[in-house]
Amino acid sequence: MDRAYTTPSEMANHIQVISGGRDASFTIPPADHFQLMIQAVCSMVLSGRGFKEMHTRNLQLADMAEQMEKGCHHEELRH
Repeated sequence: MDRAYTTPSEMANHIQVISGGRDASFTIPPADHFQLMIQAVCSMVLSGRGFKEMHTRNLQLADMAEQMEKGCHHEELRH
């Protein structure tokens, strides 16, 4: 992956996965990823399926990120 952030909607994404000595490349067609994300969340909310689980996972991720941030404040960076 050449970019860490969402690409413009007219740009294809190229993903390279290297695992266990194997190399695989994928091209993802251009798309508006923010629009797709919003549509997916709206579908979950309207259907009543999957939203609670996703929300719980996101809360857990946020909690882990906060714990890591607190832990980093106690570490001295070495140059």
